[in-house]
Amino acid sequence: VSAATMLLAMLMSLRFITLSNTFNLLVVTMQISLVPLAFLLAACFLITVAYSCTAFILFGEQVQSYSSLLRAVGSTMLMLVDAYDDYGMLQAVNPTAAFFFYWSYAFFILFFTLNMVIGIITLSFEQARKQQDVLISDTGRSSDNSLVRLTLQTLEFCRTSLLTLVDAVRRLHPRW
Repeated sequence: VSAATMLLAMLMSLRFITLSNTFNLLVVTMQISLVPLAFLLAACFLITVAYSCTAFILFGEQVQSYSSLLRAVGSTMLMLVDAYDDYGMLQAVNPTAAFFFYWSYAFFILFFTLNMVIGIITLSFEQARKQQDVLISDTGRSSDNSLVRLTLQTLEFCRTSLLTLVDAVRRLHPRW
């Protein structure tokens, strides 16, 4: 419980960093790209499951790591982190199928997906930059009153976060 409270306090303190325009641009970029990246992750998982089914059919009877569908999914995912040791066994069973299986999977997941991630984040950054430019042009430069108001809001947030943290620590450790 105390670890969760500390994590929550740390996440809440990230709100102060949004005072920086550059960090705010990064946050907006990640917010815009969240849904497309989630769909890309789902597509990558479906591709991995499809390749796992293919490996289960091609190599399941001869190679232990593809003897069940669950093991095939695990072995196929190990290819992503370069912790894959069974390529020699796959080549012993069927060299041509092993070559096309391994390299097509590496191409689709590693190269194609990496380029898609870069493209999604680049487009999201451009959208966030346009939003920031429109916001700056609509409101002009920050006035002194808005800076004072923002500082007071930040201090109030800090005070309530600290009180919440102290209250959580007191509940966990009553003698403190």
